[in-house]
Amino acid sequence: MDDKLQVIEAKLDRILAILDAKEHKKLQDKDRIKAKRDEEAVVDAKRRGAIVVERMEGTCATDNRLPYKKWAYICLEFDSAFNFLRWVVNEYLGSYHCLQDGRKRMIARNGNYWKSYKSCGTAVLNTPVDMFGGPKVKWTDMLGVYMLKWCFKHLKPVLGHLVREDRLEFVHEKHLPWDDEKVCLECGDPLPLEPRWWRKSTRFREVIQASFAPYSRSYVRTSKGSMLIDDDKTVLERPETKLMYTQIWTALREGVTERAVHEAWMTKRRLKEFVERGTAEWTKSVKQDQAARFMEKLKRENAIRLGMQIAVRAKEEGDLQVAIQRSIKEI
Repeated sequence: MDDKLQVIEAKLDRILAILDAKEHKKLQDKDRIKAKRDEEAVVDAKRRGAIVVERMEGTCATDNRLPYKKWAYICLEFDSAFNFLRWVVNEYLGSYHCLQDGRKRMIARNGNYWKSYKSCGTAVLNTPVDMFGGPKVKWTDMLGVYMLKWCFKHLKPVLGHLVREDRLEFVHEKHLPWDDEKVCLECGDPLPLEPRWWRKSTRFREVIQASFAPYSRSYVRTSKGSMLIDDDKTVLERPETKLMYTQIWTALREGVTERAVHEAWMTKRRLKEFVERGTAEWTKSVKQDQAARFMEKLKRENAIRLGMQIAVRAKEEGDLQVAIQRSIKEI
């Protein structure tokens, strides 16, 4: 009886070992497939120009890896500042690929809250009103919306490629043309893209600057004249200010929440041609910069090579003079 039990126990052990091996192989295959998919996702992300990160961090932190200059060229092609705000938020969210989970985004819905990330990687939860503003515009909370801080960190670098900030203030305060000699003497030469920026409509420039107004000097036109946007009830209670910020909030909110229909929206509004034109201009500028740097490098190398050749010739001439003097002495 004991012998039979031992045989049965041995067979059972073999069966369990086979099942364990099969289960282990399934887990290995699952891990291998997941790793392969992750590698393919990383390759695809790099191919489309996304930034691959270990974890999400720094939603409201300027990231020099982002193509701010490219966005500046595209900004100049848009006719509506609100359309550009919606486009640039969507573009920003698609600019990162997280290795922990490829579905993660810098700004994402989390139940009844919206999740973003601090620079240390800690997740922060905001209510929809704190994130994008609410239906009732209150002047006390108008400039405290989270997305305005996001605009300061990511739109202000874009504006930095378009115009000098001190020129904006000087032109507005002195009521002078942007290219006046006095302005150039005070603020320096204009940036390469600055003429195109000043040709944009006043409303366009006003909205772009107002999107991060709490953190810089921006103005809004009202029936009582141009007014500086700050924590002043007189300014924020104006209907023109309320309307503008309601539209800014809407554009930023739709850029985050309507990502599934973004392509359809771009097609319907015929905005793809703006992005393509801006991208082509940016690519052309990059090539010109690379060509200019290459020519400078070539000139430096040629100058160094010429200097070395002159030094070698001088040394050879000096050696020849020494040899002649020695031969004269021997004679």
